[in-house]
Amino acid sequence: MIKSWTDSVLFVIVLLTVVSCKKEDNDGIVNDKYNNQGLVCLTCPSLFYDYADIPPLETICDDFTSSEWPQGTLFYDGDTIGYTQGGISPIVLKTDAFCAFNSSEPGIYLIGPASFRFNGDFQIAQFEIYGFNDQYDQMGFEVNGNGFISLGDDFPLSIGDVVVDLDMSAENIGVWEYSYLIFEGVVNEIEITGFESGIVNLCVTTQNTPPEIEKTGSVYFDDFIDDDGNITGSYPNSKTPLGYYGLQGASLVVKFDEFLGYSPVKISFVHSYFKDDNTTLINIQLPGTPLIICTPDSLSSVLTYYGYQTNYYHFSSGLMWQNESSEPVSGASIDSIIISGSDLNQIKIGADMNSSELRSICSILE
Repeated sequence: MIKSWTDSVLFVIVLLTVVSCKKEDNDGIVNDKYNNQGLVCLTCPSLFYDYADIPPLETICDDFTSSEWPQGTLFYDGDTIGYTQGGISPIVLKTDAFCAFNSSEPGIYLIGPASFRFNGDFQIAQFEIYGFNDQYDQMGFEVNGNGFISLGDDFPLSIGDVVVDLDMSAENIGVWEYSYLIFEGVVNEIEITGFESGIVNLCVTTQNTPPEIEKTGSVYFDDFIDDDGNITGSYPNSKTPLGYYGLQGASLVVKFDEFLGYSPVKISFVHSYFKDDNTTLINIQLPGTPLIICTPDSLSSVLTYYGYQTNYYHFSSGLMWQNESSEPVSGASIDSIIISGSDLNQIKIGADMNSSELRSICSILE
């Protein structure tokens, strides 16, 4: 009897030691204050998993009307009239082209085609252009050598892997009708053809390469797959106080038996998002299940088939964090879920993080 009592005490001490080693100072009631859900976590790998934020997208703008560019200068076909994107990408006039640079009209006043070079990566290139009213069908462009497209066509449209849009919301000045011509995709060259029309600026936004995913640890990110079977992302953009914020899909894999030293029988997770910007899709994979792609409110019926229970599902409105330092944004939709099963040694949970927050993936106190 004494031996049995001693063994029990020893087991409890060992168990508490394991948990306290992994718990760290960030543990506690992670949802109660912010979501009013009352989900009490025993330990939350999503709170203190080592993570380096992806640097924000970088935008470089060239204002062709500024003093950094030629004033009152003329160029002719074959001339290189300047360099954009940090002074590395040339603008070259093509055959039979003519350009007045900040002469009687602002920026590049163009007749004929001018070639703008890019680095061939995925990027967003936005030109602010102007022309006479009802003149846009005489202006146009080529992208990556795919043939001339008139600005009088219907937009948006896809040319190869590049999506092109013409946004007419720019403020008109005098007799000129201003607009934004936007290219999104892998771009090597854009050729703008003017017809006594102008280009006042070019802004290029490039995507930063996310860190390579290391999948050997007890916690790591993995691909998010949508309901068409496409990989829509694998890494969030930033860490938040409660989890991760992203602009694409991301799934978090947690090997609880390695992280905690034992397998919990109950876990929870919370997803905060804006309905207008998000499909609400989640990924989940538990021991003995395939990758399940569904909306949170339909998860219960799917998991029951595999012997798991959704003990708790709650939908509410609340807050969403986009990084660790800024104030949260109100008006978000929040799904809070608790799942139980006999052996939750490893889980994979992800969200379609199109401006949303995946957070608080935790084991739960009984």
